[in-house]
Amino acid sequence: MLDQDLCRQCMVCSMVCPDSSIPLKDGERVEFDYDHCKGCGICAKACPFDAITMKEGR
Repeated sequence: MLDQDLCRQCMVCSMVCPDSSIPLKDGERVEFDYDHCKGCGICAKACPFDAITMKEGR
């Protein structure tokens, strides 16, 4: 889950995602592609602003 208030659009999450589940549009990240996300949590660990939290289900 993404907290839009904490996200600074640094794109670290998109760069580290092994499944390309964090798409970019017009230079900004958009909502997760949950159809491809495997739930590994790498993006949440890499986020320097703690804007991503992992939750079960959608």
